[in-house]
Amino acid sequence: MFPILNIGPLAIQAPGLIIILGIWLGLTVIEKFAKRVPISVNDLSNIVFYFLSSWIITGRLAYILQKPNAFIQSPISILSPNTGLFDPFSAFVFSSLIIVVVIHHKKLPILAVLDGLTPGFATFMIFYFFAQFASGDLYGIPANVPWKIFLWGTFRHPLSLYYILISIPINLFLWFKPQKTTPHGFDFLFWVSYTSFCIVFLEFFRGDTNAIINGIHIPQIIAWIIFLFSIIKLNQMRRAI
Repeated sequence: MFPILNIGPLAIQAPGLIIILGIWLGLTVIEKFAKRVPISVNDLSNIVFYFLSSWIITGRLAYILQKPNAFIQSPISILSPNTGLFDPFSAFVFSSLIIVVVIHHKKLPILAVLDGLTPGFATFMIFYFFAQFASGDLYGIPANVPWKIFLWGTFRHPLSLYYILISIPINLFLWFKPQKTTPHGFDFLFWVSYTSFCIVFLEFFRGDTNAIINGIHIPQIIAWIIFLFSIIKLNQMRRAI
């Protein structure tokens, strides 16, 4: 779409710039709503730092393990800022596990921490998908709808824009909900259940070749499992109130 922004003599990678902006705004949102949880802003900021560091490292390593041939002839590409050389799903899974270990080590209430981070993560995801739109890495199947976009030689569903649109309602909910009307962990589980359900639906429009049985993508299967688990936990939380 517009992977490079030319500003005078400078050629700036738009996806990377959008990601940086998303990180900054995500941190700002976390600081703004930190008063909702019994966790210091400093602890939340440190956890975000650990998450982002591990997200960058594990996402690139996962991509290298899946496609080693892309780096054999040019090992320096390992350090490339190209966001296309990245596995975001693996990055999220592994960095989340690392964060759980960090939270346990610091003896922080994990549900309160997750609630404190959720508004920032939800904000960041809007910019992440906008970066995917800029790079053209997340694309839909061929389509003939009025809102189609021309990408990779044909008209397609604007999948990255779909993800941006479904991210807006959950952000509005997290920003404007009453300060604390639900138990710790609710905000996080609600965001997870909403997002995973949307992934199950939207991945049907995915245009790459990572499909498995009957056109179902691996992220759909994992997202469905996560959705069911989060709904069960939310129901248990509701009964305990």
